[in-house]
Amino acid sequence: MTNPSDEKLSLPLVNAAIFSSSYKSIAPSVQSIGLRTNGLRYRSLTFAQEQRTAEEFLLNTRVHRHDREMARSVEHYFVDQSVAMLSLLGQESTAGLRTIKLSPGIPLSIALGSAITQRRSCRSYTGDPLDFDELSALLHSVGQVTGIAKVHLLQGGEASLRFRSVPSGGGLYPVDLYWVALNVAGLNPAVYKYLPVRDELVEVGDAAMLKGLLRCFSVPEELLSIGRAAGIFVMVGQPWRSMRKYGGRGTRFMLMEVGAMSEHLHLAAVALGLGSVDCSSYYDDEMDEVLGFDGLYQMVLHTVVLGTPA
Repeated sequence: MTNPSDEKLSLPLVNAAIFSSSYKSIAPSVQSIGLRTNGLRYRSLTFAQEQRTAEEFLLNTRVHRHDREMARSVEHYFVDQSVAMLSLLGQESTAGLRTIKLSPGIPLSIALGSAITQRRSCRSYTGDPLDFDELSALLHSVGQVTGIAKVHLLQGGEASLRFRSVPSGGGLYPVDLYWVALNVAGLNPAVYKYLPVRDELVEVGDAAMLKGLLRCFSVPEELLSIGRAAGIFVMVGQPWRSMRKYGGRGTRFMLMEVGAMSEHLHLAAVALGLGSVDCSSYYDDEMDEVLGFDGLYQMVLHTVVLGTPA
């Protein structure tokens, strides 16, 4: 932590900062105000009937002792049919769709400690194309199948469970990874979905979908040069894939998985000399509509913009 004595801040400014974090004004008539900032909503929680999304989420995703419903839900995933279902994850049909096999990629040889200390959010890019081997390495870092376990079924036979490079609650993998290719050598500008089991990209949207998706971002080009980036990683969640087993707790696991995927991407980008940044500045409903998601059972959870740092 930075020593306060090292900061070149005036005493009045420090006092003002402490005051703004220690006290809040009371606004009993907040309900009559048409335009309410998030700060005003926070200051008026005692009086206003505002939605308390964060608190409600945390309360509704708690696990309680002697919860038989939760126990039975988890137990169900150890029967043969559930094990067989898990063995089929990531093996959806691609009939009629264009698929592209990934290359082995580029080895990520940087030391972990160095990657962690060098990681910075990069918002300005040169417009240089991304090499396909670099893209393969990035996709492998965030979702490649890295291990297979053979499970003996009670009714005879066995099933194969595939484990990926990021942790996932119960090995359910409710988050799919999409790649919006803007400037990649040898890859058409389009929207692709990564298939970890086959280690392939499948084209799910043409250039028109790509342009529609770019219009969903709310951040100006001056603050984040998406137009000069190599592409955008889009993380798409299916909450009930996890919630069928863990209930509301499964939503926490899904969001943790998104965080792990993002961090793997950033560290791999550092190893490849690339720049990346988390970006949540997009209009959810519009982006879901462009990609064909209902926004409830399947929705965009997060994006990461990547390119050659300027």
